[in-house]
Amino acid sequence: MKTINRCLQDAEFSAAYKHAAAGIMDRATRQLQQNLTAAIDRLGAIVADDEETSANHITAARTLLDYGLKFTEFNDVLKELEEVEDNVL
Repeated sequence: MKTINRCLQDAEFSAAYKHAAAGIMDRATRQLQQNLTAAIDRLGAIVADDEETSANHITAARTLLDYGLKFTEFNDVLKELEEVEDNVL
């Protein structure tokens, strides 16, 4: 841990590290976004499938509701931030 802390104090290393970490996060985010529709479709299919167990229906429905609410909240906050930025500029 001391070695990484010492390296991060070097401005050039720190900048390169942050750039690489940002690239990893960007790629991971894109990959998640590409799979999001398929995941939602799969959960929806489980909810709609009369052959699935009640436990699977409930778990899939709860997951869709939880992430749907989080997504809605995120979009609401994003819109508020955009409005604040518009008013500041």
